Amino acid sequence: MNSFDILTQLVELTSNATNAFTAALYGFDPEKKLLSLRAHITLSGHFDKDAAFPIGKGPIGQVARSREPLLVERCEDEIGKLKFYRKKEELKGYLIVPAIYDDLEGVLAVDSKEIYTFSPKLQKIVAGFAEQMAWHLHREKQSQSWRREEVFPYHDMIRYSRSLMESPDAPAIAEQLTRIPPSILNCDAVATIWVEPDGSLGKVVRHRGWDVNLTDLDIVPGKGIAGSCAKNMVPILIEDTEKRKTVLFSENENLEAFKSRLAVPILWNNQALGAIVCAARKPQALTHSHLDRLSLVASYAATALTCASTRRQSAREKNLDPITGIPNHRFLADYRRAIENEILNNRHSVFSLMVRINNLPSLYETFGVEIGDNLLRQMVSMLSHAVPSPKHIFKYSDAAFLVLLMQIKREEASHLETRLKLAFDENPIFVDGKPVPVAAELGLSSFPEDGKNLGELIGASWARIPQNVKAER
Repeated sequence: MNSFDILTQLVELTSNATNAFTAALYGFDPEKKLLSLRAHITLSGHFDKDAAFPIGKGPIGQVARSREPLLVERCEDEIGKLKFYRKKEELKGYLIVPAIYDDLEGVLAVDSKEIYTFSPKLQKIVAGFAEQMAWHLHREKQSQSWRREEVFPYHDMIRYSRSLMESPDAPAIAEQLTRIPPSILNCDAVATIWVEPDGSLGKVVRHRGWDVNLTDLDIVPGKGIAGSCAKNMVPILIEDTEKRKTVLFSENENLEAFKSRLAVPILWNNQALGAIVCAARKPQALTHSHLDRLSLVASYAATALTCASTRRQSAREKNLDPITGIPNHRFLADYRRAIENEILNNRHSVFSLMVRINNLPSLYETFGVEIGDNLLRQMVSMLSHAVPSPKHIFKYSDAAFLVLLMQIKREEASHLETRLKLAFDENPIFVDGKPVPVAAELGLSSFPEDGKNLGELIGASWARIPQNVKAER
């Protein structure tokens, strides 16, 4: 697959991610100091494919000169300066980002007719696509010749990219990467590697066809083809090992049967997320054409990983208490089975400690919202420091906290309950220098004596809170 096909695919991905009216990539010619169209996708019938922009002229030329992104929203005078339409289009705004590798390689422009802004998160996604485009533009300039396939499996690649993007998490994406269709990449063995965020170590998380078990194999940055690919963030192709020893994963491996080897990094925002390693038993079985195809797959994988991480973070944020930042009652309900498997099936003692602030509404009325919110945050800090690990702390209701105690003796749990009750009864809590009297009640229950599941255990601790003061749940 040639670079033009890859760039077209990346522009289409950019358009889909941003719901763009037009997404256009302009390549930079350093000799002519001119930016001309390389790839685009548009819903306009007036797009000017022949438009070219000198350095410094118009928004695209300005971004090429400054090497800084340009965001224009709802400003008709500025929007009218975007000169790649033959007739005026009623645009709401546009985002233009530079495509830089070692130097400027091009400029990516995205505009919209929708009533929305390009959020910081969306700007980062577009910048990530531009970075991948720059890498391919740079490789195109450096390569002396490009081997082209007579027929490229376009529809198979589209179907496969969709399956990657629909994968819910990193393990599912890793599994998909070891099942690349033969019409896209025909090889004898493939492995997926994830790299630690700090780049210190990599792990083989999925693999097939290697004749040995590579799962959880450590990949040292800079060591072997896989480690060098991940550390230097560049693809490595060895078409024929020519009977010389070439380390692929580690020095102790026994993989001499694979004569052709290929490794491609999975990159996002100039950071290596992992790598895909392929091998074939016959020499010359893997070529630059395979490198191009696998690079495109790696681009899809990087986007899929980032999207899965964003979805996971968004789901988690929905289940966090907005004031204290700790998991709330909804989180407890949604992840109850996972929490039970973690804490109730390890044969350690487990206790449920409920802490309810009876006078919280009056404290908010007396001291105000800011002091009341800071009090709740300070309560979380107090419980976190007073309760030994391992533990889980939840915002159970507006005025109650739930603490799950693990690997603690009954005497220690009872002593902790008594100590916290005395602390609340005898001394006010100082918040922003002001003494705030907290009237708190506590209830303690134990597993399995008071409940055989998490719901029964929590219910027992709630029931043991003295009910003489009505608390809003």
